[in-house]
Amino acid sequence: MTKPVKVDGPPVQLTPEAIATRVHGLMLVKCVITREGQMRDCRVIKGLEPMNETVVKALEASRYTPVMFQGKPV
Repeated sequence: MTKPVKVDGPPVQLTPEAIATRVHGLMLVKCVITREGQMRDCRVIKGLEPMNETVVKALEASRYTPVMFQGKPV
């Protein structure tokens, strides 16, 4: 199996609220990468409140290489 690699998409940017409240830390977000490399069904497992929506939107706008198993995308 090959790991997915980011091909295209916007960088995650801090929101004004996150900057004002000096939010920092680790987020855990679960997404599905389709065979075409699209991100979908993203949901926050462990979030940072002013950043949750922004991070999900950035991930869903990104494209990745699909996971390959025995030469086929899965």
